[in-house]
Amino acid sequence: MEFWSAAVLAAGLAIAPIGAAHDAPAAVAAAAEASASIAVTAPAGTTEAWIDIDDTALTLSDVRLEVTDGSGWRSVPLSATAFGVGAVTGAAEGSFEARVTSTVATDADVAISFAAAGELLDESSVRLDLVPGEIAPSPTPVAPADPDDSATAGSSRDALTNTGIPALSIAALALLVAAAGAILVAVRRQAVKR
Repeated sequence: MEFWSAAVLAAGLAIAPIGAAHDAPAAVAAAAEASASIAVTAPAGTTEAWIDIDDTALTLSDVRLEVTDGSGWRSVPLSATAFGVGAVTGAAEGSFEARVTSTVATDADVAISFAAAGELLDESSVRLDLVPGEIAPSPTPVAPADPDDSATAGSSRDALTNTGIPALSIAALALLVAAAGAILVAVRRQAVKR
């Protein structure tokens, strides 16, 4: 019986380093992360900042968000959104910086919107290329949706306020087509009855 106990112990000791070596890359990969900061200026009247990190592949466990107004970094809890993750946090006029840390590779669009009483005051958008274990490049400003828009690159307040117009036009066109179809059906029924 002692022979078998010693054999099992020896086999276990021989296999243990293999298992530990196999788990080591996972431990190293879990610790790797990349960070980038976005520094902007909040306009007068700002009471809160809305921060959207748009990459549908991101989950809440992939990303960490911290903000500062120059008085020290504080963690901001994130929520899942339709396009990634986001947060709402208090903010005031002046300097504002957000630091995004990711444990997965992402090329997320980050929008920082400043608001007061639910009214949008200003927005800045950048693209972050984050690859864990690599030094992150500087954020790239994201141009407004419409190049002829009077808003400057990185600030798309006018583009945001106009986003409902194409949808409204499509809905109105669909309603007209449906009304024309109903009239056509009514005329044909009258013609068949005669």
